[in-house]
Amino acid sequence: MKKIFSFFSSAFFSVALLIMATQGHAGMVTTPSLLVQDLTTDELVQSRQQITKQLVELGVEEQIASARVASMSDQQIIEINQKIDELPAGADAGGLLVAVFVVLVITDAMGVTDVFSFVSPSR
Repeated sequence: MKKIFSFFSSAFFSVALLIMATQGHAGMVTTPSLLVQDLTTDELVQSRQQITKQLVELGVEEQIASARVASMSDQQIIEINQKIDELPAGADAGGLLVAVFVVLVITDAMGVTDVFSFVSPSR
């Protein structure tokens, strides 16, 4: 009976942690953020150059950054130009790693798994 309870409780907590780790973030949308800006051709070219420069500063190779920016539409350039400082640079996996670690420690403490030697099961 105890093994069945341990199995189902660890499965429940694993699923709950994965759901919490993958939830999206909601925020208030203002009217000015929904309005599309009308930019001239010169401003769009300058925006494309700025985005390419910022991507290179974030660690993207210059040729790849140029190719990606060139393939973007004007609307995408406007959106990225407004949000480039807020966008994550691929460093969002930390929460998932912590969740997996916590799940493994909990299942080790319950005696379901034996991954970590520093956790002694409570039998």
